[in-house]
Amino acid sequence: MYDLVIRGGLVVLPEGAHKVDVAVSAGQIVAVGSGLGDADRVTDATGMIVFPGVVDAHVHFGEPGRTHWEGYETGTKAAARGGVTTVIEMPQNQLPANIDAATLQTKFAAGREKIRVDVASYGALSDQSTVDGLKELNELGVVAYKAFMSPCGRPEEPSDQHMVDDFQLFQGMQTIAGLGKLLCVHAENGAIYTGLTEEYRRQGQTGLPEFVAAHPVSAEVEAVRRAIFFARETQCKLHICHISSYDAVQEVVIAAGMGVDVTCEVCPHFLIFDSDDLVRIGTALKCSPPLRDRQQRELLWHALDKGAIAFIASDHSPCPPEMKELNGLDAWGGTAALQTSLEMTYSEAVCRRKMPLSCLAALMAENPAKRFGIANKGAIAIGHDADFALLKEEPYTITVDTLEYRYPQISPYLGMVSLVQVQQTILRGEIIYDKHAGFSTKPTGQYI
Repeated sequence: MYDLVIRGGLVVLPEGAHKVDVAVSAGQIVAVGSGLGDADRVTDATGMIVFPGVVDAHVHFGEPGRTHWEGYETGTKAAARGGVTTVIEMPQNQLPANIDAATLQTKFAAGREKIRVDVASYGALSDQSTVDGLKELNELGVVAYKAFMSPCGRPEEPSDQHMVDDFQLFQGMQTIAGLGKLLCVHAENGAIYTGLTEEYRRQGQTGLPEFVAAHPVSAEVEAVRRAIFFARETQCKLHICHISSYDAVQEVVIAAGMGVDVTCEVCPHFLIFDSDDLVRIGTALKCSPPLRDRQQRELLWHALDKGAIAFIASDHSPCPPEMKELNGLDAWGGTAALQTSLEMTYSEAVCRRKMPLSCLAALMAENPAKRFGIANKGAIAIGHDADFALLKEEPYTITVDTLEYRYPQISPYLGMVSLVQVQQTILRGEIIYDKHAGFSTKPTGQYI
């Protein structure tokens, strides 16, 4: 007898979507097919899409140190309600940044008994990093490292993550290559955009159009090209975070064709919004790199269709509302996006653009799990963890009452209509969120 059988749904398998049943025992998928036997629990998924639990490879929580930005309690609730069962957590915005064993252990201690979804971790390649610290992070199980090629963090806060110069990046790549791990980079030429920003500031032009103009596509393309060159020289596996322009994607495609182990990701906001929407909606939609024009947005969809972009990740990076109330140049550059990532991307990709369900599942679950070497996640397949998001194509309007963030009022999706809604989220065979019953009593997420 199985622990759980999910019956009657349209199950999104790697090879396509099929009307089959899924059986679970001891937290893992043990059978997929028709006429499966009895179970202790049966979930009737008639009229629903049984989607693999999303693996979001780009998530920022602020705990410890900046729990008032977004802590584990609210952040992982948002993930669960949005059908996300695994997040890969960036090594900053929290304090201290994860640069060695001690700082990562502080992170683990802060999250235990709070996390409702599984959490994998990045280590930081920062200006304070050491070879020993990078090795300690590897020994503790980080799945990748993250570096910024442009200014980040607060200069006055020494325990923040800060950008690396070219020498630090090159040396870090040498160490990370030796560890066999992946380095993910925020690729923008900081000298270009900080110089342009100061020019606009001197002219008294501090709006969102100036923010976009100060972050030109050329600044992204140059940094991507430089990161790829260093990766080729050091044999370091490389991933470009939140790519925003087609020209930058093409740099990745060309390098991969020449044998460089490089991939890139795109975020839902680059696929749903453009720079005109940024001006219309305001700083809630400000992110870095910035939103591009409509033509660039459509070219990113073209790149997705051609398989040039490895996966979709939210880059959830919220902040207190007062940090979004500043002018266009100074407001925080990050969006609250974790909970709406699956629903809004599904609405655009599947409902409007007719993307096959299995393609979206690969982009939001299977591909990130594979790229980061996270075993048994990302697909509905025998031997994998029984992680599912049960979806129904029923429209609803996103309001502050439907969002679990610490500050739902800063979501750029407020007032928008999602064409699909998560009905239930299941982690290792156990319901962690139900649209009608709410959240499970006890958080059961694990650090992985």
